[in-house]
Amino acid sequence: MAKDSPLHDGFKEILSNGLFSELVVVCGNKSFNVHKNVLYAMSPVFRKMLSGGFKEANQASITLEHDEPDIIASMLHFFYSGEILSAATAATTADQNTIKAEGSYIVKVYAIADKYDVPSLRAQATAQLPYMLRLERKQHQIKDLVTTIRAIDEHTADNTLWKIVIPEIVSELGWLAQDNEFSVLLQEMPALTKALLTSTAKGLETNRTKAAFAQDVVEYLEIDADNNYYGAKRTIE
Repeated sequence: MAKDSPLHDGFKEILSNGLFSELVVVCGNKSFNVHKNVLYAMSPVFRKMLSGGFKEANQASITLEHDEPDIIASMLHFFYSGEILSAATAATTADQNTIKAEGSYIVKVYAIADKYDVPSLRAQATAQLPYMLRLERKQHQIKDLVTTIRAIDEHTADNTLWKIVIPEIVSELGWLAQDNEFSVLLQEMPALTKALLTSTAKGLETNRTKAAFAQDVVEYLEIDADNNYYGAKRTIE
């Protein structure tokens, strides 16, 4: 659906005004008037919830207790528009003073797409993350960059986003290593520290490129992931 088409604008309007909706999705302090057919078409997880013998099939509302309202808002918006909301737009009124860094927000959108099995949303989040990381680096927002790295560790279970963030770490390792907050991050994530040190030593011996060095780090993280050696707990199941 072209983003400048009348159909695209119409679908966004349908979500906005809740016209002809027959289901309410409740998450935290937010409620969304949605259409079962849209959820059914976009997510196999919702498809199962809304059909068969599941209790949600005959209910007028679904409560998502373990998700974040702004992330669900972005996912539902994507269902109707094919677009990911910005962190500021998706945030609840209560969250306006603590809006997530765009990088960590996109990581959580990726994770929710994984949870509800929405490959197109997952792909769009993956495509947006490099831009967010470059933006954070350009603005020297080390805190936001570190938050994004922590979010990848905490909320994702595959290496897709690591393959994006590791080259960014490698390319900026010189000045990142001098930052106290990044040093604390490495203490909290021993697998990342080990991978960076091991790959650095290997790179010095063989004069490897940054790209090869970054790939080494990802491979080391994959090995240690099997031993639950990251740092943070996974919160999206």
